[in-house]
Amino acid sequence: MKTILFAIDRMNPDPQALEYTLGLCRRMLAKLDVLHIIPSPAKRARHIKKIASGALRARDAFENTMIKATFAEAGVADPEQALKKAAYNQFKRLLPEKAEARIDYHCVVTENSTDTVIEQYVSHHHNVVLAVFDSQSVKMKRIKRVPGRSIMPKLAIPLVRVKNA
Repeated sequence: MKTILFAIDRMNPDPQALEYTLGLCRRMLAKLDVLHIIPSPAKRARHIKKIASGALRARDAFENTMIKATFAEAGVADPEQALKKAAYNQFKRLLPEKAEARIDYHCVVTENSTDTVIEQYVSHHHNVVLAVFDSQSVKMKRIKRVPGRSIMPKLAIPLVRVKNA
């Protein structure tokens, strides 16, 4: 069966990006794989320091405050598991109930770059025919087709990058 990959590199997926991806799955009769990429706690700690210095936007500060609260609630015994649980809960809130059966959700807490994680995932899952990337690292909100080689040189499938404000 064909599979579409929905890659997310932030805690809060864009509802419009998810709806766009689910629409593609319906039209192509494809299954959806979600790859939620979260920086490791060490990388996240460096990110939080930047927030304290005022270098990041308020939305990023909110997301990181939420993550810190999740750590506190979880007793910080396993920050990686706390991140994965928070990410899944954020994603599940946006998901229509009837879509759950056709979705495989994977959360990766990593030091690697988003590009590297997506490339590795696609190379190990040969049924992926298209990737939709909901990225936090861009400024304007619109859906645009981008040649895969300009963003991820080793990605061998078409890529749609969702730009989010």
